[in-house]
Amino acid sequence: MKEWIESSLGYNRFSPEFLRQLIEHGANKAGNYYNKYTKQYEAIYYNVFIILDKIKQLEECAFNKNVYKPLRNFGIDNLFHIHHVQASHIALNCINELKKRAGSLKMSEDEYEKLVYDTLFLYYYVIEKFDENKANQYALGRMGQIFTDDGYLKRHEEKRLTGDWIVLYRKDNQNYYLTLARHEEPDEQIKERVVEALNFFSFN
Repeated sequence: MKEWIESSLGYNRFSPEFLRQLIEHGANKAGNYYNKYTKQYEAIYYNVFIILDKIKQLEECAFNKNVYKPLRNFGIDNLFHIHHVQASHIALNCINELKKRAGSLKMSEDEYEKLVYDTLFLYYYVIEKFDENKANQYALGRMGQIFTDDGYLKRHEEKRLTGDWIVLYRKDNQNYYLTLARHEEPDEQIKERVVEALNFFSFN
């Protein structure tokens, strides 16, 4: 797997930790990532080809500050994170869009959620008077539309999708791939892997 990754992409600017993570996910094994909110390790599966496609895009395109997001809280210059979006991130993006709409309406998230459900119930109640089966189909269809067409796809079109991270270091206009990381991970755990990778490349 290591040789295939390096030969298919044409370079070897991967830290041992980054390669370990890619190989682990490429073998359909779950990566164990600590969640600072639940205070538990969670088994996370990534489609490694989505990550490799993202890396290929980064390598073929000029540096774009809208894509490369600085990781400022680690106190390391030229350190960036890039989002890779997996199927497991669809719900996260839908929820983020609903939160955004709640904020624009100056409503709490609970109030906005109640508005969505109350609206659906109203449609359901009216249609049910004529056809209960059609009412069920409509309610489910409209709920799907709210969360996908109105949520996920809208964020996709506006290039606002969020996901987990590819953490990289920029030197001499080249990317050095250090580690995969999650939003929910404690900063100190991510930084520990970053520092280890930088030591490997002798960038410290």
